[in-house]
Amino acid sequence: MHTDRSINVTTHKPDIIHFYNETKFGVDTFDQMSSNMNCGRKTRRWPMCVFYDMVNIASINSFIIYNSNRLRNGAKTVSRMTFALNLKDELVRPWLQLRINTPTLHRPIHQDICNILNIDMLPEGPVQGEKKRTICGFCPSRLRRMTTNYCSRCNRAICGEHRASCCLNCAI
Repeated sequence: MHTDRSINVTTHKPDIIHFYNETKFGVDTFDQMSSNMNCGRKTRRWPMCVFYDMVNIASINSFIIYNSNRLRNGAKTVSRMTFALNLKDELVRPWLQLRINTPTLHRPIHQDICNILNIDMLPEGPVQGEKKRTICGFCPSRLRRMTTNYCSRCNRAICGEHRASCCLNCAI
């Protein structure tokens, strides 16, 4: 593009330098946007640094395209923070939907996933199947009263003397 060695008369600098200075604002703006909100983490592995930079580039480019499409359709633009949070939610949603079906998932993690996906967590009842005879959880241990009845809330063994729809602790 700049094959001739022309020099600007007023500054005595080559025209190629003036052209560069006039067009470098895009790189400066991109660097500023990337420094404000960056997904990079401290790492000693260079492929991870490249990956973090690629995610930053993709995030900023998609933000710019999203807002230009909103302006073209007559809608208001969104902030970069709002866009990044929505982007995160949409990228994570398919993996959360797969993970929530895992039968061995810990209850707090399951509840957090339900909160993120806005799903009501189904209450788990007592384990169905063969009820074992165990000692009542409320009688003194020396009495050794055996029972097959359990509390519907805490699944604690209850003998006939202490039996109700739920144990005394859960009733309170």
